[in-house]
Amino acid sequence: MSGQEQVFPERSAGGLAAMDVFYVGFNEVNFYVEDAEQENLYFEILRKKFPDVRLEKIFPLCGKPNVLQHAKDEGNSEIPHRVYILDKDFDDFLGKKEALDNVFYLDRFCIENYVLDEDALIEFVVETDPKLKRDEIREHLGLEAVLPEIGENLRELFAVFLLIQQEALGIPNCKEKPEKFCKSKRLWEPCPTLIGGYLTTVNTALDEKGANRLPSPAMPDPRFEDFRKAAAETVVSGKFWLAMVFHYIKSKYGLGSITFPSFVFRTAKNCSFSSMDAFAAEVKEALA
Repeated sequence: MSGQEQVFPERSAGGLAAMDVFYVGFNEVNFYVEDAEQENLYFEILRKKFPDVRLEKIFPLCGKPNVLQHAKDEGNSEIPHRVYILDKDFDDFLGKKEALDNVFYLDRFCIENYVLDEDALIEFVVETDPKLKRDEIREHLGLEAVLPEIGENLRELFAVFLLIQQEALGIPNCKEKPEKFCKSKRLWEPCPTLIGGYLTTVNTALDEKGANRLPSPAMPDPRFEDFRKAAAETVVSGKFWLAMVFHYIKSKYGLGSITFPSFVFRTAKNCSFSSMDAFAAEVKEALA
């Protein structure tokens, strides 16, 4: 053997889209999602929300455009019981939501928003150290207050992210790492100085485009009127939010070398996902 690491080829978007034909007869429902990296997370969630549906595999299609293209392709109409699940993101604010048969947008920003569950997070800590008592963990973490506080603390940053997309400024936004905007020793708290520097960059781009600058703080800007009225879980990315929760829990308990994706998946395994009941009912009604 050579000393070089063996690399396995990844399937192309077209290859992923074609896999469903091999599962006709095995799946009672074919579920299509955006993110290939979240296939196991979605499978865990869908298995819980649709326990009576025979489900061998779900189909990530590497991006929202690919999911929509697959849904629109008349050549796929022969595949029965297709359900396409999309993150809401900012699509409602940007006028990008498409009304298509069997296409369902989550009612929260993204799938990770449904993993922000206090009981599931406490159970995750118990799994890392079974000697700990749940009541003591609950009191020590104070997640009942901390979870919504983190979401609200992120609201202004995500309002700026929205404006960047609305104005097509080309500045990286929602996919940035949360740590870029947080205090170095308290990575669950946004840093006003770092966010202020980011806002300066955004205002420079707005000046170049001839658009109105943002005030500091940005939230009073009249362009965010509808944004201010929305619940945090609908306008703040759960992935971003959970990353900060992860840092917070690590500051309270030694979690070893666990990675963030493992943290999300293990927490999801402890979730009931009751917050998805309305979404699941909508899908079941469409399949009936």
